Amino acid sequence: MIKGTNRMDFEEFINTLVSGVESRVNQEASVMVMNIQRPNNNSAPALVFRPLDPNRTMSPVIYLRSLYDDYVDGKSMSILISDSIRRFKSNCDAFDYDINTFIDFTKVKDQIVFRLINQSKNKRLLEDIPYTLYHGLAVVYYCQIDSSHSILIRNSHVTMWKIDNDTLHSLALTNTRRMYPPQIMTINQVLSELPGVPSIMSSQDNEMYIVTNVKMMYGAACVLYDDVLSDACRKAGCDKVYILPSSIHEMILIPATAADGSTKIEPDVLLQIVSEINKKYVSVEDFLATAVYSYDLQKKQFIVVA
Repeated sequence: MIKGTNRMDFEEFINTLVSGVESRVNQEASVMVMNIQRPNNNSAPALVFRPLDPNRTMSPVIYLRSLYDDYVDGKSMSILISDSIRRFKSNCDAFDYDINTFIDFTKVKDQIVFRLINQSKNKRLLEDIPYTLYHGLAVVYYCQIDSSHSILIRNSHVTMWKIDNDTLHSLALTNTRRMYPPQIMTINQVLSELPGVPSIMSSQDNEMYIVTNVKMMYGAACVLYDDVLSDACRKAGCDKVYILPSSIHEMILIPATAADGSTKIEPDVLLQIVSEINKKYVSVEDFLATAVYSYDLQKKQFIVVA
């Protein structure tokens, strides 16, 4: 117990939760706690179910920190145990995936997609998975099972499929664009789609663009699509843009020059803005980079400038 309270500390909470869940599902699954490696060197303890039924190959991973936060906020242990079991059973009922499908490359090759993550903060993860370097970022690959479920592709999977990284990347480039089409919007267009947020049009806001995909999830990878940055330059009416990696879900684009050709803003100033955004508004999981890139339409060149 935490001194001076009747509240369990995190370790006691985990032990009590696991014991309660296990006693009620021991005929259906084994239950264990594992540290799951998440993006950006962020590992987190999670409740992992292993179904005893060999026909059920997938089950949810429930992160324990969020459950503990609910407990601290007043939710009872009995409710948290019941919620965890409900999530396990509903997931098994709703999502029945034949793992033999994943083993057969011909059945999954059209579901391979990519995402962008930070390279330096994911060195440990990158030891175990295929990736492609991209200006201090890493392109990583997933098999998108359905709209809610995906499998991170590992080196062992590539070996099993007998394919190389070039084949993997080529397939992902085609599939990701098809499954997650790009969209380029002004900041005001984004704000206008949020309920209760008025669009306050200004010339400055209207010159800032968001590049993401139509689902606005993992949309930073859209900068890898052919012609997306060229289209963004044309939409912004300029030959060069600065690109701010605001998160793994989107990039912010700003014209680099004014109509008269003069520099509008220095990259070092933009780097300070990116750093501030990362500190105040971006979660550990969603962090992409503290950097500024530029794209030159005439040279078709993407480079790091700060």
